[in-house]
Parts: sequence; C-alpha cells; structure tokens
Amino acid sequence: MANKLFKKKINLGYKYDDAVVKPSSSKKINYPSMYISNTKLPLKAEEVGNKFRAIVDVDFTGIQEDTNKKEKSLSYNFDIIAIQFVNSK
Repeated sequence: MANKLFKKKINLGYKYDDAVVKPSSSKKINYPSMYISNTKLPLKAEEVGNKFRAIVDVDFTGIQEDTNKKEKSLSYNFDIIAIQFVNSK
C-alpha cells in the first residue's frame, strides 16, 4: 500500500528560518545528509560534489513534532537498509 502513496519525487531542500542559531549563510538551500560507514561503495574521491541518482530502501522508524519553532514542523526518522546507484539521464 505504501508504494502507491510515494510516486512523486519530493525535494528535501530547506532554508533556515528564524532559528536561534543560524549558519553563516542562512539563505543557502540545505539538504538532509546521510552518513554511511563500514561499507564499500562504488564511489571515488574525485567524484565528491557530483550528483547521483539512487534507489534507497529505508525502514521508517519514527516521526517527531518540533514545538520549538513558530510553525509546527515534523522530523522523520529512517534506517537506511540498502542503496543502489542508477544511471541518470
């Protein structure tokens, strides 16, 4: 059932708003990051900065409401199970 709900690609970019602590460039678009260790990936150091398409298997582990901001926001937690890099057009 979940596969039918997620057919649309979602842009995860965001800008910092009126947070107490802002990075030096608050107008920059930021993205969530993913850290992978103890696994050999088919990537080379000279490819840092390149964009790739990937299929990622995730386990949805939780959702949290952030009440410290003026507007209600949600944070989603996932465990990354597997990643497959695909050729982009």
